[in-house]
Amino acid sequence: MGFISLMELRDQHESKVYPHENTHTKAVEDRLKLTAALNANLSCIFVCYSDRQRKVEKIFNKKMLSTKPLIDVEDKDGIHHKLWRLSDPGLIKEINDYLKDQQIFIADGHHRYKVANEYRQIRRAKKASFNGSEPFNYVMTYFTNIDSKDLLIFPIHRIIKKLPVSLDFLEKYFRIDRIRNKNELVIMLAKAGRNEHAFGLYTRDDVKLLRMKNQLLINEQIKEGSRDFKNLDATILKHFILDKIGASSDDIVYTKDVNEVFEKVDAHQAECGFIMNPVRIEQLKSIALNGERMPPKTTYFYPKVLSGLTVYKMD
Repeated sequence: MGFISLMELRDQHESKVYPHENTHTKAVEDRLKLTAALNANLSCIFVCYSDRQRKVEKIFNKKMLSTKPLIDVEDKDGIHHKLWRLSDPGLIKEINDYLKDQQIFIADGHHRYKVANEYRQIRRAKKASFNGSEPFNYVMTYFTNIDSKDLLIFPIHRIIKKLPVSLDFLEKYFRIDRIRNKNELVIMLAKAGRNEHAFGLYTRDDVKLLRMKNQLLINEQIKEGSRDFKNLDATILKHFILDKIGASSDDIVYTKDVNEVFEKVDAHQAECGFIMNPVRIEQLKSIALNGERMPPKTTYFYPKVLSGLTVYKMD
């Protein structure tokens, strides 16, 4: 449960909005052209706020839940979306006042957020004066409670199309357990991930669980970044495995579906796959507050808001 609203954009030194992923220049340029051509936001960025007392949810349950939704639709993935309109100025002010000084974390839509800020700068540069209330100073945003048990972060697994070198070197850094089958791997990986850095390795010949031998290796091998950044599984996988096999970005396919890993390897469309555990919310917050960025394709927030439920037409 969340709400869609406009979020005010501010200069970086004033902003309390914290990204956690890097953006790609080509994607930003492409979406900037789209925004400029349409002068509109077609889909929300997805952000999280903290509401352990569930104040926003209580407003929804008390005032909205018993009314008929404005939109009620099921998408092609079988996810049900319901949208209500809240127009009570007092309740809107209550929500706004509650959130206005909070730290806000971007879950999804890093490119859309960067584009919104760049578009704001472009539009401002064309005006002799501005007061901050112009439509381009805002971006359409979906807000949800980071403390909600319904908000899930899925891991994003790595499929390796070509292996330039042997994987024998893994024994130097990892304890390697052979697993009976791929279904057992997912269970064993989740258990191992509670206390240590672990990865699943799936090939046509074997199913293995990799567990980091020595935590001290992390500081020895990974020189940049904070302790939080170094201890991300995605960072460890990159430095201890992907960089050492020389995997290029063209050789890596990212997927949130573990079955896709198994299927592509079994069908000889890939050499192997590395199965990941999900990032924890606490890790995301720490890295974002540090001003750092996770490796690409580290988090997949679920469920996502359906694009097109709302459109923000500027001017």
